[in-house]
Amino acid sequence: MIKNDGYGWATVSIGGFQDTASYITDVPIDCLNAFINAFRYQLPACVQFDAEGYTYILIATWDEALVCMQKESACDYTVRCSTNLYLLANELIRDIEDNEYSWSMFCDCDSDNIENDAAKIVDKLDELRSYVRSKDTVNSYHIKQ
Repeated sequence: MIKNDGYGWATVSIGGFQDTASYITDVPIDCLNAFINAFRYQLPACVQFDAEGYTYILIATWDEALVCMQKESACDYTVRCSTNLYLLANELIRDIEDNEYSWSMFCDCDSDNIENDAAKIVDKLDELRSYVRSKDTVNSYHIKQ
């Protein structure tokens, strides 16, 4: 779902959709917060990505995922992606786990903040992992693990 390209840029891949996201927002934390809240409150996960010049919003539900592109108006067009909230949450966990340290430096390369940012990412990963792997989640949404 997300790949840290370095120098403050990330690649966001959702189903067949792919675009970039800037360090202007804290991509890993924004994604983790959106997915944690989706599981906690049984809502869609919504994340806005800034691509410096335009934005796009991921809306992930249990059935599908949509990306709304905002280049010149409120919503220039929408892309329907062949994935869902549960699959994206698992992908997000794997993507951040694969490169935890570099994600902790995504927005701020100040060494004093890296440890704090790394700890925040680990805590949020643990929380999201617990929701994704919860028997209640699996049973409620008839998910095959």
